[in-house]
Amino acid sequence: MKKKIKIIFALVILLLGIMVCNHSFATDNIASGTCGNNITWSLSSTGTLTITGDGSMSTSGCAWEEYKDQVKNVEFNGKITGIPQSAFKNNTNLETITLPSTVVSIGTSAFQGCTKLKTVEFPKSIMSIGDYAFYGCTSLQEVDLPEGLAYIRQCAFAGCTSLKKVTTKSIILSITDSAETISDTATICAYEYSNMFYYARYYGRKFTNLATNKTTQTTITPQSYLDALPKINVKAEGVTSHNAMSYHGATFQGYSPDFCNEKNETNETYKEIKAKVDELTQNCSTEKEKARKIYEWVAVNVKYQGYGATAKINVIYDIFKNLRGNCESYTMLTNYMLYLCGIPVGTVTNVSHEWSVAYVDGEWIYIDSTQGAFDFTRNRPNHLTFAYDGLVYAIDDPLEGGMVTGIAQPKNEIEKITSFTIPTNSYMKGIYLSSFNRISELKAEIGTIGEKFIRNNKEYCKTNNNQIIGRDTPFENPKEETKSDLPFTDVELEDWFYNAVEYTYKNKIISGYNETTFAPNDKLTRGMIVTMLYKMEGSPSNDGKSKFVDVKSDQYYAKAVKWAVEKDIVHGYNNSDKFGPNDYVLRQDLAGMLRNYARYKKKNTNVTTDLLKYSDYKNIDDYASKSMQWAVEKGVITGNANGTLAPKGNATRAEAAAMIQKYCQRVGR
Repeated sequence: MKKKIKIIFALVILLLGIMVCNHSFATDNIASGTCGNNITWSLSSTGTLTITGDGSMSTSGCAWEEYKDQVKNVEFNGKITGIPQSAFKNNTNLETITLPSTVVSIGTSAFQGCTKLKTVEFPKSIMSIGDYAFYGCTSLQEVDLPEGLAYIRQCAFAGCTSLKKVTTKSIILSITDSAETISDTATICAYEYSNMFYYARYYGRKFTNLATNKTTQTTITPQSYLDALPKINVKAEGVTSHNAMSYHGATFQGYSPDFCNEKNETNETYKEIKAKVDELTQNCSTEKEKARKIYEWVAVNVKYQGYGATAKINVIYDIFKNLRGNCESYTMLTNYMLYLCGIPVGTVTNVSHEWSVAYVDGEWIYIDSTQGAFDFTRNRPNHLTFAYDGLVYAIDDPLEGGMVTGIAQPKNEIEKITSFTIPTNSYMKGIYLSSFNRISELKAEIGTIGEKFIRNNKEYCKTNNNQIIGRDTPFENPKEETKSDLPFTDVELEDWFYNAVEYTYKNKIISGYNETTFAPNDKLTRGMIVTMLYKMEGSPSNDGKSKFVDVKSDQYYAKAVKWAVEKDIVHGYNNSDKFGPNDYVLRQDLAGMLRNYARYKKKNTNVTTDLLKYSDYKNIDDYASKSMQWAVEKGVITGNANGTLAPKGNATRAEAAAMIQKYCQRVGR
């Protein structure tokens, strides 16, 4: 009997153990539920949220709302394809998450308010990140976005106050145009000319170029592109379009634009377009009125359909006849009609849109017939192409000026050209390789960007009239290398200031700091400029003693200061016994000194021109106004590529050399 009782007791103990064990296994998951068709979730007592199943999580909101403060990490089992709206919103103890390799999209506010989330591993499959997806994730420090990501929506990474770096290799990633999309604490790491590059520049963020690892920070605006366009000798040369842009190994390769200046008066469609232009503009008294009439007609009459367009005359004819197309079609028809009434035009694009830019009544304005906007600056350009001075230009960086993309003639006409001279044009910052690949012989002036292009891409030789010739086929004689005649290691043949430095050095007006250093980019001082003028005059003898306490007679500039003051070319500071020989010289003051020197030499210093065409003419101080007018009129000073004079910019030694060379050649010593 006792034995039987012992057995029963043992069985009871065993059963209780099993029950305790089973209870322990059952309560390890403190909660569970569903979050989509065939998708379940469970939360362990240790804070691990496990999501199991295939497809997109289809719930809107946090399915584990009651337990969200207990979630610390997330594991996925199966093939989850989408993280829905607010799925993990305000899971304030979530620290890390590795998204499955099958996830394609992250919904609106999916991780908003996850204040302890430090890291997110994004799979290559991710294509879009929704509005406010990671808003307020204040512990998130770095984000490495996959190359295949196509969209980042509004405020996706806003309020991430600890975010230091956002990295992506994607070139065409579309990012919502708002300063709030990415926290302003982050450095954008991407390739130059990618859409993330433009985003960084529009909002003044630090940008690290992945190709060079160089970090820069600057701010541009839509107005910056308008300011970068030429303001002098602007003519209606034709219609341009972005036919192609290419990236190779994450390196921007440039444009292959289409260009149209067709005016075939025998073509029936041309006659119809011209008649419509004349009808619309017949009562207009200004170019702006004409542009508005044409813009309004296109905006009202063209119907939006998914048909693209380029600047080819048959395409433009088709748009006019059918009155349909997308933003490219609206732009091409608007531009062609503006061109027919004599208004210069260009084409503007960003990641998802295209519109017009037109030069009317002396100013460049944006015109968007597709969206019904006239003379506005709300759209943010990435690229702008236009025809100027016989060439087609593109502006990718408004702070650096235009890159030559081609010749302002239709492609079928370019094919007939066998020899072409690249103009000497300070507006260029460079030339794209595809620009002149159809032309067998190119010519350019030594010292210009054209020379550099020829040396890099053609067989070449130097001629006797300061010109270089390049060909696709070898010359009869071996290539002649052109070597610098200067001893300075910091002045190269391709530098814009080479000829000026060569002139002033050989004429013993400006010397280097030493035998090998010219320092062209060093700021010009008052002591330097009076010494240059003194040497122009032949260095007349004097004892170098002056009334200025900061000019010692043993200094290199002492004799020059005494001579310049005596000849009323330059003076000390008002009511002071100081000259300031080491103070920097403004461009407007350099113009004044050269005009005073010209007056001393009995040259004509009267002025008849004004400076109204320069956008910053109001920045010139009253005392320097006449001097700047004289310098511009004589060609001693030329405007910058963006139509400014920069009167209060510090002059450099290279600029001084250039102005002195122009003075000597155009005014005379």
